[in-house]
Amino acid sequence: MEKLFKLAWKRFKERFLRYYLVSLLGWGILLVSILGMVMLGGVFYVLFLLLGKSLIIGGSLVMVWVISFLLLIGYIDGWVKLANVSAIRDGGANSVMGCFGETKGIIIGFLVFEILQALFLTGIFYTNILLLIPAILWSVWGAFSIFAYVEGKRGGLTPLWYSRARVKKSFMRVFISLVVLFLAILMVYFILFRISGKMAFLNGAISFLLGPFITAYVYELYKSLPEADEYKVPSVWVILSIIGWIIIVLVFVVLGNAMKEKLLQEEMMLKRRRLPRYYIQKNFNRTHPQPLKPKTFRRINRL
Repeated sequence: MEKLFKLAWKRFKERFLRYYLVSLLGWGILLVSILGMVMLGGVFYVLFLLLGKSLIIGGSLVMVWVISFLLLIGYIDGWVKLANVSAIRDGGANSVMGCFGETKGIIIGFLVFEILQALFLTGIFYTNILLLIPAILWSVWGAFSIFAYVEGKRGGLTPLWYSRARVKKSFMRVFISLVVLFLAILMVYFILFRISGKMAFLNGAISFLLGPFITAYVYELYKSLPEADEYKVPSVWVILSIIGWIIIVLVFVVLGNAMKEKLLQEEMMLKRRRLPRYYIQKNFNRTHPQPLKPKTFRRINRL
């Protein structure tokens, strides 16, 4: 454990400046992109006004803007993550722009991997009723997915399967190492909180200041693990994930039908409340064809 911290500290001292510069440049790109999307939103609003304020056109423009914004944010976030890994790992680029240039061609595949990983883990979420054991297992098994992806283990969920295969033989050592790192971060968090007393400030400060050390620590732990000779698709977990999504869809269908029935019942209750007044007015008009006076209407309404 001590050796791991020393190696991570050494790597941190050698590469932290590049990591920080990559992060700052990524934030700058993100800020410029957000400003560009705001301007695009203004253009869409002008088009909406020029095209007659049609709800269909307005809804379509809003949908296009939201999807574009989410894709852009995801693209930049994935790019910065990959560039940060390139700044820390062995064989990575030696300059800030080199880190971005080296990872530019693998961003789309990484976004696809993150989406598939999110879908897979969401599918097995229902198994966390077992004392959160599946969540703990996959948080450890998948800890090195991004390193596996950058090193060429790509295609679908291959980085996740490779990370799991590499961790499996040394699960307890990896688990204890990650727990120690987590406790160390909590200790730093507690010390800084006692000094500053500002919770919101600490979240950004810790992620920025400790980011390169955390990445270096996890990468050194990844390097210390033996290579995985083979990595197979865990069929049982995939089946559990599929079952989970079937359960999620059924739950939404049941909830949707329940809400629909509740709305229908409320509508029927409202109709029943209106029926007596309707029938009284109808029968009264049959027997009294002459125009009704305001006082008569008041008398009916009281009924």
